[in-house]
Amino acid sequence: MELAVVAATRSISLALRKNDEIIFEINDRLKEPHAAGLMPLIDFALKRVSAKPQDLTAIYTVLGPGSFTSLRINLATTLGLAQALGIPVYATDTLRLIAANAGAYRGEVMVLMEVNREEVYFGLFYNDFVPKPLEQLKVITLKEAQEKVYNFTGLLIGDGVEKLGEIPENLIYLKKASEPIASNLFFLDLELVNILEVKPLYLRKSQAEIVREAR
Repeated sequence: MELAVVAATRSISLALRKNDEIIFEINDRLKEPHAAGLMPLIDFALKRVSAKPQDLTAIYTVLGPGSFTSLRINLATTLGLAQALGIPVYATDTLRLIAANAGAYRGEVMVLMEVNREEVYFGLFYNDFVPKPLEQLKVITLKEAQEKVYNFTGLLIGDGVEKLGEIPENLIYLKKASEPIASNLFFLDLELVNILEVKPLYLRKSQAEIVREAR
């Protein structure tokens, strides 16, 4: 049995797969940081399918970007569980997982994920059932995002799109597909993670680091 879990943002998504079949799935968007309750949710999911942690054979997750606190807890939980059970961890980045919501759409997909009032995470992919990165992930300003969207002709996804205001009519915007879905991890070509060496993918400094450097 395989576990896929994503709790790096304000949404939480978890799925269990057995014999190539999804046997449990939950997706929810919460108003408050939630990742501290991740292990109880995993236990709940396993009990719902009459399983225990020892039945897991692999874990799938994301390395980031996302909320600093939630991302750290997400990785600490998944990596710690995998190490305790002696099973592998496979991972990708959060924006690529969101791009996977494009499904069977074939073409370029731009993902804009909320960072703060003035910035968004940016990712550009070519989707042919599986999204492939076209550019390096980065943090960009809203003005830069607007410029990229103005010159874009593909599909838009992500909660950062709402921050841009009016969207050009020639673009397809998947408004209700902006959250990372854990079960999509099962269908992506993921990297095997070295549990002892892996680091979160933050892409930017935390607010605390910015404040310290400004002193």
